[in-house]
Amino acid sequence: MALNGVSLQGRCVGLRLPQFVEGLRGTVVAAAVFAKGTTDLVRQTEQRLGDLFYSTVQVDVPIYPPSACPLCASGQGSALSWREFAEACR
Repeated sequence: MALNGVSLQGRCVGLRLPQFVEGLRGTVVAAAVFAKGTTDLVRQTEQRLGDLFYSTVQVDVPIYPPSACPLCASGQGSALSWREFAEACR
């Protein structure tokens, strides 16, 4: 079973963790997150694992590429990579 705290886009729980487990010759039979988003990759993971993709809540958090971000376009914000965010929090 793969566990990830939050899966808004689905990359970790849908791709990275299964690849890691399979690289160790294991098989992912279930996944769990505290919160999951509504992206296509999350839906694909839901289809693949069915009821074995557990979450306490599903949240609709829009994920935009920088070129389509409405806050960036309005001048109210700017795109920030995860790496920049993590470094800013130190």
